[in-house]
Amino acid sequence: MKIYIQSESKNIKKFIIEEKGKNTEIAVKKDMVSCIMSYLSKNNLTLSDFDEFIGVETKSFTGTRENFLIANTFNYFVKNFKVEDLKYPKYHKEPNIGKPKKSFGKK
Repeated sequence: MKIYIQSESKNIKKFIIEEKGKNTEIAVKKDMVSCIMSYLSKNNLTLSDFDEFIGVETKSFTGTRENFLIANTFNYFVKNFKVEDLKYPKYHKEPNIGKPKKSFGKK
């Protein structure tokens, strides 16, 4: 079994469980890790039941970073991957970090 972790934006998040060629997609409303743990608990599963955790590359820089962070954390601590065996994202472009759109405290 594998878990694919996919966060495309603040409001569009999901994880996909792949088991024996069948995919189960679960929408995430808040925290990805809490939702994964809750789903596993309700279905009598543990993180150790999975062969690999996979971060999905998306158009969102932050979403891609989040996906790989969660997947690599699980792979490192649960599956005992070595650091050199972890997967790193290939970002589609440099991050677009600009000035905040709103000033805090001003009306």
